[in-house]
Amino acid sequence: MSRVECAVTDGVAVVTMNSPQVMNALDAETLRALQDTLHEVAQDAAVRVLVITGAGKAFVAGADIKAMQELTPAAAEALAELGHATMNQLESLPMPVIAAVNGFALGGGLELALSADFIYVAEEAKVGLPELKLGLIPGFGGHRRLSARIGLARAKEMIFTGKLLRGTEARDWGLANAVFPAADFMEHVMATAKAIQHVSPHAVQESKKVLAGPQDDGMHRDEITAFGQIFAHPDAVEGKNAFVEKRQPVWQA
Repeated sequence: MSRVECAVTDGVAVVTMNSPQVMNALDAETLRALQDTLHEVAQDAAVRVLVITGAGKAFVAGADIKAMQELTPAAAEALAELGHATMNQLESLPMPVIAAVNGFALGGGLELALSADFIYVAEEAKVGLPELKLGLIPGFGGHRRLSARIGLARAKEMIFTGKLLRGTEARDWGLANAVFPAADFMEHVMATAKAIQHVSPHAVQESKKVLAGPQDDGMHRDEITAFGQIFAHPDAVEGKNAFVEKRQPVWQA
């Protein structure tokens, strides 16, 4: 059984963290397996959207604490570097990434979800960065990504107290875009994935690049440049023509 599984259907890649016996905890081997999977997805031109979720009752219930018990400071730093590289890889994928948090997303699990473009949570899911309760700190990019998502003061409250948010509270704090019942959770997630497929894949990639760039450069030069350049792409021509002709556009694969 693979620790990370991937199934591609109609342009949507569903990546499943698949070690339910340990609540999909992250260790070095699992992180490397995820890196390999993400590399394969990035090379697949048919994939328009990626959804990442977990098997069983957890999304990812954190790093593998048992595996961390004997780590030296140097080994711990190496693990953090591997974790950062994995989260950066997910964050920088050209297609939109949806984190479908079906259950516990704690520590490294929340850091993984925060590396997606946006997060949906199931009603009973619990999310948080409780590392300080173990005398540790978030090490896979959680400080920066959580504060960027919910604001510095709320990120400090969550991290300093180890506070866990459930379902609607995660949405209300701005961490999750939406919360859905567990019974039809993935149906709602896949509905959004399908909606993304209705727009130009090239335009989606260009917008993702702009959104990943600096947000305080005054004239937003990256957006201005991208807006001008996209007019040379066939999707821009097709989209405008389809609108004028009152028909559905046919996007370039």
